[in-house]
Amino acid sequence: MTEKAKSDSTLCEQILEVRYKPNSKVLDHRGTWAQEMAQAMTMEHWGITENRIDVFNEGRKRTGFVGFRNAGYTVKDAPTKNFFPEQALKLLKVMFNLPAFDQQLHVLRIGVRSRFCTSFPNAFEDLLKRYCQRYFLLTDRAKAALNSSAKIVDVGISIYFEDDHGDFNTNSGPMRKEQVEHFFPEQDVSMDVGLYFDIDYWKQPNQPMGNRSISSLVSTYAELAWDRHEKIIELITGDI
Repeated sequence: MTEKAKSDSTLCEQILEVRYKPNSKVLDHRGTWAQEMAQAMTMEHWGITENRIDVFNEGRKRTGFVGFRNAGYTVKDAPTKNFFPEQALKLLKVMFNLPAFDQQLHVLRIGVRSRFCTSFPNAFEDLLKRYCQRYFLLTDRAKAALNSSAKIVDVGISIYFEDDHGDFNTNSGPMRKEQVEHFFPEQDVSMDVGLYFDIDYWKQPNQPMGNRSISSLVSTYAELAWDRHEKIIELITGDI
C-alpha cells in the first residue's frame, strides 16, 4: 500500500467494525485488559462500560473498543492513506493477544466505512452541474416523465455494488457548508462547497477467521475506499 497524504481540503472519517459470536470472557476481564489495551494502542484514556472496553485519545480523534460481541476502531481526519488501516490492524493484533480470544474468531460481519468530503473552489451550482453531467445522468425520457422543464436544485445518490472482495454501498453528492457541518460535526469545516463520498465495504463470512485473514480484508477495504474516492473526485472536478 502506497503512503499518500490526505489533502488539507478533504475531511474524512473511517470506521471499522468486526462482529463475532458472543464471547462472555470479555465481560470477566474488562478491568484487567482496559489499561493494557490503552497502552498498546498509545491512547491516553480508557473506560469500561457494561459489555466492552473503550480506548481513546484526547479529543477522541481515535477511538477503539473491544466488546463481547463486536470490536471496532474509528479515525477522524486521518493524515495519510495508510494511517487508518495501520491503526485498525494494531487493534486487531491487541485483541487477538487477549487471553479470551483464540487464534480463530467466528466472524459474522466485517465492515469498513469511509466518509470523505473534498472542497470545491467554485459555486455549489457548478459542482451540481458537473455531478449531474459526469456521474448521475438522467435520460431524456426520465426527464420528460418527471417534468422536462423542472430544474435539479440538489442531488444525492445511493448505489449498491458487489465485487470479488464483498459488498459496498455508496452515497455521494454535492454539499453546502451547513450540510458538511452536519455530516462532520466534530471536525473544523472551512469549505463552503464540497463533494461528499461515502463508501461502506462489508462482508458476512459467518465462519472462523484468523487475525491475518481479517487484517487482509480490512486493509483491502480501506485502500479501495480511498482509491475510489480519489477517482470520483478526479472524474467530477478534474479539469477545474
